[in-house]
Amino acid sequence: MVDQQQQSRRWLTRRQLLWIAIIVGVVALLLLIRLGYTYSWTGFGKTKVSQAVQPAKTLWDWLGLLIVPVVLAIGGYLFTRSESNATREAAERRAQDETLQAYLDQMGQMLLDADRPLRRSTHGTVCARWHVPVR
Repeated sequence: MVDQQQQSRRWLTRRQLLWIAIIVGVVALLLLIRLGYTYSWTGFGKTKVSQAVQPAKTLWDWLGLLIVPVVLAIGGYLFTRSESNATREAAERRAQDETLQAYLDQMGQMLLDADRPLRRSTHGTVCARWHVPVR
């Protein structure tokens, strides 16, 4: 039992792994940017551009092209997640409403049914089905 608790403490949760991955990614990106300033082909530092020749695409240009799809992908994921949460909550509310309606229908049927004693019960009588006094 103790070994299982110690072993479960050793493994990280998904949230902890996500935070570690985010931190490592940000640090790696910052290191790459810092390293990029030392080389001119990355496009981070100063570059000399000849008027006659168009320069080749740099790393900074490619990163600019990748930012839009990444933002769209993240936005799509967040939108889908919020929609699925809303759908799940609506289904839960619908199920609760249906359960309440079934209960009310059954109680109404019991009150209106001529063959059942609920309609004719008086104070102090015992309901045979549940063995509890009716108040």
